[in-house]
Amino acid sequence: MGLLNTVCQFLKIGAHNADESLNSAFQLDLVQQENRDHEEKLRKAKDVFNNNTAILMEKKREEKSLEETIRSVLAEGKKAHEKYTNALNDNNTEEANEWAEIMSGLGTDVTKLKSNKDLVSESVRLLEAQVAECNNIVKAFEKSIKQTAEEIEAIKVQEQFNDCNAQIIDSMKGLSIDDTDTKSKLDKYRKDVQRKSDLNSIKMADRQEPKSASEAFKAKINAEGEGLNAALEMFK
Repeated sequence: MGLLNTVCQFLKIGAHNADESLNSAFQLDLVQQENRDHEEKLRKAKDVFNNNTAILMEKKREEKSLEETIRSVLAEGKKAHEKYTNALNDNNTEEANEWAEIMSGLGTDVTKLKSNKDLVSESVRLLEAQVAECNNIVKAFEKSIKQTAEEIEAIKVQEQFNDCNAQIIDSMKGLSIDDTDTKSKLDKYRKDVQRKSDLNSIKMADRQEPKSASEAFKAKINAEGEGLNAALEMFK
C-alpha cells in the first residue's frame, strides 16, 4: 500500500510540474519581451548619446574658436589704441580719427563675438547635462538587460528541471507495483527532486531583486519624464 501511495504521489508531482512548465513558459515570454524592449530602448539611447556627444564636441570647438577670435580682436584693438594715442601725441588729428573709427569697429566686433560665445557656452553647458543624462540612461538599460538575461537563464534552468522531471515521471508510470526495488528508488528520487527544487527556488529568489530593480528603473524614467524621450524628439 505504501508503494502505491508513493507512485500516486509521483503522478501528482508530474501534474504539478506540467502546470509549472506552462507558468515558466509564460514567464519566459514576458521576460524575453521585456529584454527585447530594453535592447531597443538601449539602441535608441546610445544613438541619442552619440549624437549629443558629437554636437557637444562641435560646440566646444566653436566655443574655443570664438575665444581665440575674441583674443585676436582685443589684441588688434590694443594696437589700434596705441596708434591712436601716438597720433594724438603727434597732433595728427586725421590719423587719430582713423584709428578711433577702427577701435570703434573692433569694439563692436568684440561685443558681438562675446554675445555669440555666451550663447555657445550655454549650449555647451546644456549639452553636457544631456550627454551625462543619456550616459546614465544607457548604463541603466545595460544593467537592466544584464539582470533580465540572468532571470531568463534562471527560468530556462527551471524549465529544463521540469522537463527532466516530467520524463522521469512518465517512465515511472510503467513500473510494476511488485518490483521490490521500486519503493526505494522512488524514495531516493523523491528526496533528490526535493533537494534540487529547493536549490532552484533559492536561485529564482535571487533573481527577484534584478526584476524589482528593473521595475524601479522604469518607474524612475516615467517619473522624471523628459530624459530620453525629450532627447529623442529633439534629435531624431
